[in-house]
Parts: sequence; C-alpha cells; structure tokens
Amino acid sequence: MKEKLENKPSADSTAKYWQWILSIPKEANPLNTGNTNNDEFVYLPCTGGGEDCSRKLQLSGKDAKKNILIPIFASEYCTGELPDATDDQLLEGARTMTSPLRLQAYLDGEALLPYYVETEPFEVSIPVNHVLENEKALPGTYRAVACGYWHMLRPLLKGNHVISFGGTGVNGFHTKVLYEIRVS
Repeated sequence: MKEKLENKPSADSTAKYWQWILSIPKEANPLNTGNTNNDEFVYLPCTGGGEDCSRKLQLSGKDAKKNILIPIFASEYCTGELPDATDDQLLEGARTMTSPLRLQAYLDGEALLPYYVETEPFEVSIPVNHVLENEKALPGTYRAVACGYWHMLRPLLKGNHVISFGGTGVNGFHTKVLYEIRVS
C-alpha cells in the first residue's frame, strides 16, 4: 500500500462530490461523460452504475497539485428520490446501495484502502433532466444523505498513472472505472 499517498476523505468532501454530480443535467453529467471537477480537489466521477468504463485524464499546473477524491463505491439518497423520507430513511437507502460484496481500488497496481464515510444531511440542487433514479422528481432543492467507500489521494507524482476502482453490491449494483492519468 502507498501509505504516504493515502487519506480518509471528510464527510463534507463527499457531500460536495454529490452536490456537484447532482447539479448537472443528465446529458452533461460526469457520471456519463467522465468530466472531472478541479475545484478544491480533483473529483474522479464513477459511473451511474451497471457498467465498466475507461477514461483518460491530464493533470497539469494547479490541478496536478490537488488531492484526488475517489468514490470507490458510494451512493446518496435525497428527498427528490424518496419524498417525505426522514434522514434515517435516506441513510438506509444509501446504505442498501453501498453494501458491498466486492470492492476494488488500485493506484498503479497497488491496493488502496477503502474508507467508509457517512454524511450528515446536506442540500442538493437538482436540474431539469437530472440523474436521479426517480425520473419524475421535479427540479429543485432537496435534503440528501450519502455514504459509501471513498479514498482521497494526495497529489500524484509527475508521469503516467492508472487508478481503477469500483465494486459490486449485495443488491447487484456494480460499477468499475479505470482512469489513465498523465500528470505534468
């Protein structure tokens, strides 16, 4: 394991990931496009589930000096998906989606430790043509809770790297992503 590169992400950083993901319409959503958010740190989007994919990423300048957030196997639930749900019910929905049979996370072929993180309730803004399971959910602001397995990498050294991550849940949900990353 690359101990010096590993870090447990905060619940706030994982909530920010979901706020970002859920704020973007389906046709441009990072779950579908693989686009990253290079704000405070680099978010590596997973998939919407049920698929394997490969993506390429170039990090340079300020972005090459940022931590990288990896959603190994994570989920959120919001009141747009479960109207009138309590926070406990939202958390239970997210836990059900992220109960793993198998997890994997690697940097350059070496295993990364998956850290389990649960958030406190937070708000998400959902656009028209969103990525929520409940396609009938109206655009608006909803209360959400998230949980799952994450990893935060410190900035990578210059050169080529491969990050792969994903998992399979007890409910059959699966995702697997491979990023080929060039840092300059």
